[in-house]
Amino acid sequence: PLGSTNTTNDAPSTSRPTTTRMLPIAIAKVYKLRYLDHPGVPPYTPPQPSVEGEENRRSVNQQYTPEQLTTIVECVFPRRGGRIDAVTNENDGEPHYIVKDRHGVIKRTLIVDRHGKVFERRETTDGGEDDDSGDGR
Repeated sequence: PLGSTNTTNDAPSTSRPTTTRMLPIAIAKVYKLRYLDHPGVPPYTPPQPSVEGEENRRSVNQQYTPEQLTTIVECVFPRRGGRIDAVTNENDGEPHYIVKDRHGVIKRTLIVDRHGKVFERRETTDGGEDDDSGDGR
C-alpha cells in the first residue's frame, strides 16, 4: 500500500519484519504510535503511566503546532496490531486514512484537517460521505 515499508533488523531469523506507514503526527498521537525523528517536529515521547499525578502526564503531552500535526512522519506499528493505510480520495483528492484491525477488517476512515484535528469520515444515509461533526481529536 501507499506509504508502507517492511524493514528487518539484524535480530535472529525468528523476528518478524516491522511495519511502518507514512502518516500525519495527529494520527500517530491519537493511536499512540511511535514515529521516527523528523526535522522540525518534537521527538516521539512514549506515554508513561502517571505515578505522580497530573504533572507527569502533562510532561509527556507535548503541544504541537497545526503545521507539526499535519507533518507526515514514518510511524511504527506494533507487530500484532492493526494498520492504517493512506489513500487518496477520488472525489476530493485529499488523503484519507483507512484504519484496519489486526485481521484487516476496516474499522473507520479518518481525515486530518489543516489545523491537525482528526475526524472520522462517515457515510450518510444517501450514500454520500460526511465528516463527523465532532470537535476532532
